[in-house]
Amino acid sequence: MRIYPLYLLGTALMIVSTLTVNTRVDPHSLGIYSVVALLLLPYLGADGAVFFPLNGPAWSLFEELTVNFVYGSVARYLTTRNLLIIMAGSAAGMAIYVHAISGFDIGWKTIIWHGLNIGIIGGLFRVGYSFFFGVLLYRLFAARPWVDRTGRLAAAIPWAILVVVAAILEAAPPPSIRSLFDLTAAWVLFPALVFLALHFQPRGIAARVFKFFGLVSFAVYAIHYPLGILVQDLLRYRWGILVRDHAPWAGFVFMAALIPLCWLLDYVYDAPLRRFLLSFGRSGSSRKASNRPEGGG
Repeated sequence: MRIYPLYLLGTALMIVSTLTVNTRVDPHSLGIYSVVALLLLPYLGADGAVFFPLNGPAWSLFEELTVNFVYGSVARYLTTRNLLIIMAGSAAGMAIYVHAISGFDIGWKTIIWHGLNIGIIGGLFRVGYSFFFGVLLYRLFAARPWVDRTGRLAAAIPWAILVVVAAILEAAPPPSIRSLFDLTAAWVLFPALVFLALHFQPRGIAARVFKFFGLVSFAVYAIHYPLGILVQDLLRYRWGILVRDHAPWAGFVFMAALIPLCWLLDYVYDAPLRRFLLSFGRSGSSRKASNRPEGGG
């Protein structure tokens, strides 16, 4: 419910782009690409490459759906000990993958090994660690009574966390320590910031600002790539304008237009559609319950 409406909109934008101005996607393969994209599955190319041709960032959504499926299947067995075992195994897998296989890259990368792209393995280790660490952090947080922290220091903490996150994302360490920096951020820094953020909620104007950007964040992620491709190719082929010649200002203009567009999409498309789908699902469940024989389990 959360992923598909906006993900499908992004995919539709790429289909329109391919049929009009985009030359990055082979139009003869658009049919099979569309079928695979509707299932949110990666496409396996003839050379062993695994990719998402109609919405590149969908690789992380695929990984998230995979780990949620696993979690739903094994949640009842996830004691703290088992969570720590999964995290330790995933962390070890990330380290081995980064240093021995991927060339110091913990993101999605095409790596052909015996005719098969094993880049997906790195993503599974990465999401396995982060997701199950998130489960553990939530349990630790829920086990303690909530303390309503107030005061100037408490009000400044959310902004300080935002600054630290921006600094980590913008950091450019030397290549010799890049992989160590990325692993440390994934293993320690981001989980610590998430846990800290749980205890210091923004208030007043800050709460409204954070809520707004939280509201539009997934829409930005789901459509920025296909929409960016459409805009770039439209400007190039119709007016001869190369976006890269106007960097970084073109990027600022694009984001300035994208953020309010995503807010509008949430208001008129995503939120209403999700409410409808959820209500439809509830009504279906109610009908099944009402038709169930008395005493049926």
